[in-house]
Amino acid sequence: MYKKPILMATEDMSEGIYAASGANTITKVVDCWTVTATLKQINQVGRMDRRIQIVCAHASVQGHQPPLVVTVTFNNPVENPQCGGATPTLTAPNVVTLTRNQPVNPNESVGLGDLVVWADDSLLLVDIDIHDTH
Repeated sequence: MYKKPILMATEDMSEGIYAASGANTITKVVDCWTVTATLKQINQVGRMDRRIQIVCAHASVQGHQPPLVVTVTFNNPVENPQCGGATPTLTAPNVVTLTRNQPVNPNESVGLGDLVVWADDSLLLVDIDIHDTH
């Protein structure tokens, strides 16, 4: 039986929680790109994989040639990066670089699908960056 969660505030506690799904989102605008990453998988006992949705919105009347490179930085180390829409590379213990080797059309949004990494329960997104060749 589902029980609706409640939120209580006590002055003697300094811990923070994420309500609802536990997702955190980070968005950055770079040149003609708006890139958004959302840590969308809730922590489940016994699971080490974390899913991050990556969406790149392109606001330009010009297309771009490959590669499109997105860099995702986490607060903790990650392992075993996988992504269906780009090639992932672990470039530092807490940094994954995604490379998409397809041209980008004018005003095209590029969904890179889910980036899946192995990490502990305290994983959070710290930064995201994007660049391409003009």
